[in-house]
Amino acid sequence: MDDHQHADRAFVDVPTVRAADPQVGRIAYQPGLDGLRAVALLAIFVVHADVGLAPGGFLAVSTFFTLSGFLITTLLVREHRSSGRIALVAFWGRRARRLLPAALTGIIVIAAVTIALGDSHQVASLRGDVIGALTYVANWRFLFADVTYAGAFAGQSPLLHYWSLAIEEQFYVVFPVIAMVALRVGARWRWGTAAVLGGGVVASLLLGVIASVGAAGPDRLYFRTDIRAGELLVGALAGLWWTNRDHSLPPAMAKVVRTIGPVAVALMIGLIATSDYRDIGWYRGGLIAYSLVSIAVILAAVEPSGLVRRALAARPLVRVGVLSYSAYIIHWPLFMWLSTRADLPDPARLAVGTVAALALAELAFRFVESPIRHGRDLAPRVLLGGGAVVSVIALVVASVAPGLAIRDDEGLEEAANTLEEHLAHTAAAVGEAPTIGIFGDSTALVMSTGVAIFDDEDTTVRLGPGSAGLGCTLTVPATYLHQGTRVDSSAECVDWLEGWTFASDVGELDAAVLMFGPWEVKEMQPDGFGEPGVIGTPEIDGLIEERLEAGIEALVHTPVIVVLTSPRIEPGRVDGRSPAAQEPDADPGRMDRLNEIVLDVASRHSKVAVVDYADWLHSTGDDARLRPDGVHLTNETATEVAAPLTATIAHVIAVAEGSTDAGDTQSPMPVLQKATADRS
Repeated sequence: MDDHQHADRAFVDVPTVRAADPQVGRIAYQPGLDGLRAVALLAIFVVHADVGLAPGGFLAVSTFFTLSGFLITTLLVREHRSSGRIALVAFWGRRARRLLPAALTGIIVIAAVTIALGDSHQVASLRGDVIGALTYVANWRFLFADVTYAGAFAGQSPLLHYWSLAIEEQFYVVFPVIAMVALRVGARWRWGTAAVLGGGVVASLLLGVIASVGAAGPDRLYFRTDIRAGELLVGALAGLWWTNRDHSLPPAMAKVVRTIGPVAVALMIGLIATSDYRDIGWYRGGLIAYSLVSIAVILAAVEPSGLVRRALAARPLVRVGVLSYSAYIIHWPLFMWLSTRADLPDPARLAVGTVAALALAELAFRFVESPIRHGRDLAPRVLLGGGAVVSVIALVVASVAPGLAIRDDEGLEEAANTLEEHLAHTAAAVGEAPTIGIFGDSTALVMSTGVAIFDDEDTTVRLGPGSAGLGCTLTVPATYLHQGTRVDSSAECVDWLEGWTFASDVGELDAAVLMFGPWEVKEMQPDGFGEPGVIGTPEIDGLIEERLEAGIEALVHTPVIVVLTSPRIEPGRVDGRSPAAQEPDADPGRMDRLNEIVLDVASRHSKVAVVDYADWLHSTGDDARLRPDGVHLTNETATEVAAPLTATIAHVIAVAEGSTDAGDTQSPMPVLQKATADRS
């Protein structure tokens, strides 16, 4: 598994602590904290560039969470001290000015680019992803959608990184209310505020322990707001403690912080370089324990004379930290598409992605973030109206996206029309070449089209009537799991056996070519089955074996039957580009099992030959071009494949008829089992 698959696709906006509004009071700017933001962000860049480093990049978000809790608490406590209250509307207004401009711009840009560069699954799910990002519930969307970090680029969505922004915004909405209550309790009882925040940490810890001993895996734990809240609240406790000391430490304690600061930084980097998010211990208190490491680094970063502060306050790091919010918003889809679209070596991908993300972030900071954040002449109604307009545009873009995605049935309709046009035309007269019919699903339909076009100019075979159609495969009628959605088989395919029998009876075929497979490797629930199942289980294997036997019996009047092994598939491929995450039916073990069943059934019938089309296709090294959608040939590439296929079929027929010895000639495609023609 690639290291980037363990990384965190998350970023938390941490408010920059500067001189605040009059009602909030003044807090000195801490450049070391911007430097810390930069270090965390760059760690995530390294892991998302897929250079084989920093599998524990997911811990960077824990640092961001803890830093956010620390700083927000200092601001709220300072405001309460200055005015005796917390102005919630004003607080939320400042957060909106800080967060929404870049976030909304990112959503609309990413949505638009996804239409051009995304795979079919990304485009199809874009609307839901945009709604989740706009409403700041993306973490729950991905949790309930069973998005996992175990696949390539973890979960696939170009908006996946908005999950952490969702948790952050949920924190900004709820925490000021909690802080207001806690500070009122603290006014009557010295330890009241700390008790409320500490209780939240304990509750978060217990929820993680309880959930982790149940059925929930690490991916489901990872997105949960309640489980991740502990990291934010540890930062809040530290912020409360630091603020109560007027943002300075006693000399002895300051010395301790300066001493342990470099050790904490080294520990943080070591954990980022070696940890695995799948370790369930992180959700049983590990992330909360790690937040204590983050607190040690945070305190060292604000200690005036410490080595950590001097290092983190370096001007380049500070600038990256200032840009980090916009840089994070753009970096995830940028690195994802650099990986799936650009053929760059690992170091170049890291360099190009980092430079591009920071350059785009600089533009966003200057022309989007800063003008709106500091534009005091912008009335709230103007900001709200502008945000609403951008949100509507993003929703419109995302809503039309599924209609722009490549649809399987469009190409198949074209194939069917082309087949009908060419079926009556052939270069060979009756009796001059063997007549074949092709039977099966949509892969057989496209192959029929290629052979029909090819035989217009070639005399190797004549294409006669067969029976092939979209979804017309061995296991219908059934319900299938197709690209995450359960779909019923076509009603037109229910009588596929009758169609095979009719074509065999009237077609005067010398051979029938059987081609199927993509539907057999999906999770399915055939009619009459109580539960869904997959190939490799006795029930589904038995059904496929039974149906293939029935299909061979239906072709009783055809002397030779040629079964093609089925190549492995890659659903979601677009224009030869692999999807960000593989569908379950792309599992090569499933198709290998299907081909084992084919060989087993074929071995019982002397008139059945098996041609290893799968091995031939895989060995070409050209599968991405030949099958740009990962499943079907195109009309053009099917015509290319028709040349070696028809030569192989002609060879098989000749051997079956006894006119050619199997050892005298060599067919273009491997023949795993020869046949003897049955003319009875």
